[in-house]
Amino acid sequence: MLNNFYSRFKVFSIFSLGVFFLFACGTTGPSKFYTLNSLQTFERVGQVASEGKKLSVTIDPVEIPDYLDRPQIVVRNDHNEIAVSEYDRWAGSLQDDITRVLAENLSVVLRGSQVSIFPSRPGLQSDYRIKVYITRFDIMPDDTFSMRAQWTILGKDGVIALAMRESNLSERTEGRSYSDKVAAMSRTLESLSREIASEIKKMKD
Repeated sequence: MLNNFYSRFKVFSIFSLGVFFLFACGTTGPSKFYTLNSLQTFERVGQVASEGKKLSVTIDPVEIPDYLDRPQIVVRNDHNEIAVSEYDRWAGSLQDDITRVLAENLSVVLRGSQVSIFPSRPGLQSDYRIKVYITRFDIMPDDTFSMRAQWTILGKDGVIALAMRESNLSERTEGRSYSDKVAAMSRTLESLSREIASEIKKMKD
């Protein structure tokens, strides 16, 4: 009789524990997905009439650190610790999103130019080819966003470096939500795009 009681109690305990976990999982909020915005999101790209050949620019896929190459958004708690937000995620590949935004931004800032992502169409030779390696792309504990990027502008042959620069940029978030944090990232990429475009304009002139 006692064994029967303990058996029923064990079954009841397992069932109760299962209901608890089912309820706990059921109350977990849904994941939110984010994407970076380019200048094309807010501006209509104007067509600039130009005499002769239009400037063409190709950008290589941007390189990012391994710790950022994940679906979740990463936040830095201090200099040595990062936190991964399980329910705030990128809508796609962060690397692809950064590359897309830089290409779209350059097409806006370098009006009238043809900007493409490598590999471009077969046989298309660009006037300039851009390589970008992002070494820091961090949301900081003080609600600022910090980015460090090393970038190179190559000539038509894609070998000779015409310019090599490093950009250290930061942007304060306008709020504490992840939407505000991603918006600060987009604004920082805009600043990087303008620095690269400014260097290209110097070469062109």
